[in-house]
Amino acid sequence: MNAKMLAITAFTSLMGIASASHAQTGTVRGNYVGCITEEALDQATQAAVKKDERLFNSLMGKQCIPISGQQFSILDRGFIRSKIRVYVGNNHIDLYTPSEATH
Repeated sequence: MNAKMLAITAFTSLMGIASASHAQTGTVRGNYVGCITEEALDQATQAAVKKDERLFNSLMGKQCIPISGQQFSILDRGFIRSKIRVYVGNNHIDLYTPSEATH
């Protein structure tokens, strides 16, 4: 195989990997929340760690929602948090969630 063909094959393979990772879908397993902003997710995480029920409850339903059992697709996978699209019937919402919620 000549160098040009090898480069084209490598590029095509990498594009397939990038497309596959962008199109990942699944169902959230575990008790996780999704939030409309990264800041709200950080606050919800801090509240859960510190057992600050008052702050956690104030975020729920306004900026964050429980997403356990919801279908999702990955929009942007990060090391700590990921942006996902959650589907409910014919509707969707884009949320930030801990990356482990998407495994």
